Amino acid sequence: MKLLFAGTPQVAAYYLDFLHQNHEITLVVTQTKKASGRGLKPKESAVASYATANNLELIQTDDINSSEVIEKIKDSGAELGVVVAFGQMIRAEARKAVAKQFINLHFSQLPKLRGADPVAAAIRSGMNQTGISVFKLTEELDAGEIYSQLSIKISESDTTKDLFNKLLPLGAQGLSDSLELISKNHEPVPQSGAATYAPKTSNNDYKINWNLTGSEIRNLVRSGYGKKIAWSVYEQQVIKIVDLETSNISNFGKAGELLITDRVYVQASDVVLEIKEVIPAGRNQMKASDWVRGLRITAGFFE
Repeated sequence: MKLLFAGTPQVAAYYLDFLHQNHEITLVVTQTKKASGRGLKPKESAVASYATANNLELIQTDDINSSEVIEKIKDSGAELGVVVAFGQMIRAEARKAVAKQFINLHFSQLPKLRGADPVAAAIRSGMNQTGISVFKLTEELDAGEIYSQLSIKISESDTTKDLFNKLLPLGAQGLSDSLELISKNHEPVPQSGAATYAPKTSNNDYKINWNLTGSEIRNLVRSGYGKKIAWSVYEQQVIKIVDLETSNISNFGKAGELLITDRVYVQASDVVLEIKEVIPAGRNQMKASDWVRGLRITAGFFE
């Protein structure tokens, strides 16, 4: 089947490569170059890099719905559009520019966790199962009819990165299944059940509230990824908490209070947590015991 592919980050490039091995990609659409790094130099997306390296027809645009881009989509000869982490809403006129319209790969079992951040949200919410959905793109966010849906268990130790890695091959299978169904003119099925949402988050959403339960705090820490890592404040300095676990010592103080021996403990609302790995302000990741050894303290409070 002749495909148009729309995506932007590395995870999208992974699926572009997968599809390129099995189908004809007549057009790739991605976001325009964005400033990044210390020098804020414009850098092309991972999808653009892959398309260029493999001599695929490429459009980099801030608006896939512009009349100019829509005409190029029509001229591409694509029968179906595939969207993975593109970053733009695709309106009706653009969707109808290909005969079979567009499908989207989403990293949850829709209608659960519609929105921009479903993998981290699954961890943060303490879910024990999630999955992928491939659905027909519509005007309403992540609400289209389902072609393929697959599930996977979430372990208590999974981080967002771990879960992403588990979901990658599941997404490839879902796309393969969906393309086969579409080639045979099978109709997708409506989503069922109550919708929940996973909106885009910011670094502020990762500030730890030590009045939460130990389980809630662990889930927040496990959900951190990229530049969004759980953090707290000690002596007016931001301390990123990379890893912690429930300890076996008894409650000893108020929420956020530190107890320091040869290990670093902090009181949550219901249990004591042991902090294992931190990133102090302006420093690299280190063991929590090394961090406090430099401070020469035996107690304290996180704000």
